[in-house]
Amino acid sequence: MRKAVSLPEEVLSELYRCFRCGLCRSACPTFAVKGSEGWNARGRLMMARYMAEGLLEPDEAFSDRLFSCNSCGACEVVCPAGVKVADALRAVREALLGAGISPPGKVAELAKAILEHGNPWSKEVARRPTDEKKPILVFTGCVASELEPGIVKAVEKVLEASGLSYSVLEGPCCGFPLFKMGLREEARRAAEALAGELKAAGPKLVITPCPGCTEMLERYFPALTGLKVQVEHATVFFRRLLREGRLVLKRKVELKAAYHDPCVLARSLGIYEAPRELLWQSGLVLAEMEANRQMTGCCGYGQLGFLTYPDLAEAMAKRRVEEALRTGADVLVTACPSCLHAFSEAVKEVARSLAVSDITEVLAELV
Repeated sequence: MRKAVSLPEEVLSELYRCFRCGLCRSACPTFAVKGSEGWNARGRLMMARYMAEGLLEPDEAFSDRLFSCNSCGACEVVCPAGVKVADALRAVREALLGAGISPPGKVAELAKAILEHGNPWSKEVARRPTDEKKPILVFTGCVASELEPGIVKAVEKVLEASGLSYSVLEGPCCGFPLFKMGLREEARRAAEALAGELKAAGPKLVITPCPGCTEMLERYFPALTGLKVQVEHATVFFRRLLREGRLVLKRKVELKAAYHDPCVLARSLGIYEAPRELLWQSGLVLAEMEANRQMTGCCGYGQLGFLTYPDLAEAMAKRRVEEALRTGADVLVTACPSCLHAFSEAVKEVARSLAVSDITEVLAELV
């Protein structure tokens, strides 16, 4: 017999703080695609509340609505009650799993792949051995390593141009997507596998081009693994190198660029200006998208959504590319491997004339 789904008091408090005003509808990217109440923050919180009150039996559709939220946080910016939606829904998903309710099929497949192979791709991936211990370790993250290796090459080129000694760790998955989806135990196991490799490498500083990896290492690793890691996103590190004169850009690129703020980098980590300063220093003319900084739009690929909800993720990516087109930009630039992959796929159908690049790739062309 299935256990009842009980929620901690602090989670129930968040659910009851939602007074159903509906302002989140204007910000939720999944609602923009689906147009149905069950696909926005208010609807998801209401369903979770009804479940907690015994008025709703969690079924496949209910589970689908909860797991389709990729924790982008846009709803929290506009919520007048300040409901911590992403944390609340993560806790609800965790409670569902704890009660023996299985996650959607593709979510379960993703977790299995990460735990069995150390990556989301359901296959063994060749990894170059980590060099001898160096003060700086580049942790690529799984998406850059496998799907957008140009970012990794660009990071290395910039570091070499700056005269820095570094080593590279390609994977394994840090567990961030699993943690955000509420699969805490699976996330812990993935994180511990990475922690073992980080301890062996012994760097003073870890830099990564992935915002998700940055947040995972900075905020969740200590509790999950007991390991404290000094970590910086690549844009923050490279801005410091520029300011210190260690990194010198030998030429400028004269193009108009739309910059996409990745959800995790902007809303979760509060990193808005470092990427923009790098763009200005590169000579690019910045064309701000309508939704930017804290109000940025979601690419859809965060939390590996392109593997769990591919149709939804692709629709969200296309909407964002269309917004970039309205700026009249020559190139759409971002600072996240998942966002880059999203837009690289979307432009094939929406805007073949629009170039797509990661900031690290822009810098690598100028050193």
